[in-house]
Amino acid sequence: MTQIKITVRYLLTVALLVLVWPILRAQVTVYASSQIVQPNETFTTDVRVVNFQEIIGCQFSINWDPQKVQYQGLANLQTDLGLTAENFGLTFANEGQIGFQWLDFSLVGETVADSSILFSLQFKLLADTTQILPISFGSQPTAIEIVDASETVLDVTFYEGQITVDGISAMKYLNTRALNVRCEPNPMGEWTNLVLDMPAASSGQIEILDALGKSVFAKAHHFSMGRQSIRLSRTIFPQSGTYFVNVRSNDYSVFKQLIVF
Repeated sequence: MTQIKITVRYLLTVALLVLVWPILRAQVTVYASSQIVQPNETFTTDVRVVNFQEIIGCQFSINWDPQKVQYQGLANLQTDLGLTAENFGLTFANEGQIGFQWLDFSLVGETVADSSILFSLQFKLLADTTQILPISFGSQPTAIEIVDASETVLDVTFYEGQITVDGISAMKYLNTRALNVRCEPNPMGEWTNLVLDMPAASSGQIEILDALGKSVFAKAHHFSMGRQSIRLSRTIFPQSGTYFVNVRSNDYSVFKQLIVF
């Protein structure tokens, strides 16, 4: 009787694993780096991957606003995959679209370490006022598809990059005094002071974004005229890394990079 119970339990366990294995399999993640860039600056956006395991085919598109960001070239092509310029469709690069295609002709499947750079794109920033410009992923001009060695089409999650133009928005802010925002200390440990020199009193918001452009903290705040200091605790930040502090109102929007230990 005991042996029968063990056998039944074993069979149920195997059946359960067969049913949930597709669910347990980690999906592929593709994300672009985020950064703060000065007007007219040439910069590099890294496209990285997570759970890129035993992959035999990968394709997707990268998109941006060509009126504000100008394509300059390719860099850091993943050598383990043997990437070359031939893996990229550059016909529509001047229109803000690039297609990427790669195939493992051996059909064995290739694996790269998590957060490895798949490739990098070089751009020149054309915009000159404070704003966030996305480097996003899509299906034009190349459809999205990632396939593993078992010829299974995998789910994929994309996180767009956030290119933040550093400066003061010219939309409404016309005061000749500069709006000064800084974090002290930076990098921060347990806390940092957000120090502001405000040319005029106003109501606005303090928001903190992570490296993927996701908001991790947001709070309405009334800014008084003159210098003031707002303490930010380490508990606000989910983990160590690079973050962006955005101080904004209807009249201005300023971004500052903050490193958290």
